Amino acid sequence: MSAAQQRACSELWTRDRRSEAAAKRTALGFTFPDPGSRPIRLGYLSNDFHEHATAHLLIEVLDAHRRDDFEVFSYSFGADDGLPMRRRLTTACDHFVDICELDDTAAARRIHADGVDI
Repeated sequence: MSAAQQRACSELWTRDRRSEAAAKRTALGFTFPDPGSRPIRLGYLSNDFHEHATAHLLIEVLDAHRRDDFEVFSYSFGADDGLPMRRRLTTACDHFVDICELDDTAAARRIHADGVDI
């Protein structure tokens, strides 16, 4: 497959995903209230909350958040490997939520219900 064909395939795939996402976003109809003076709620979504290179980088980010300014949520859609890094990641967050069993719409509803800002 040529580079031009690969690009065309990629553009078609992206267009289809955007269309699907727009339809879901409209159907969900979320509103986002002003957070006021409370800490900003940050949400991290990953399937790598386990012994993985990304986790070793992310743990430092999670530990560095000033808790007076930020409330940290992590949403995991990856398996729990039972290793120490998973436990460390769960304790580095204010809220650690396993969403493995949720479909995309249910996960979006959960995250919205938690009032995540970013």
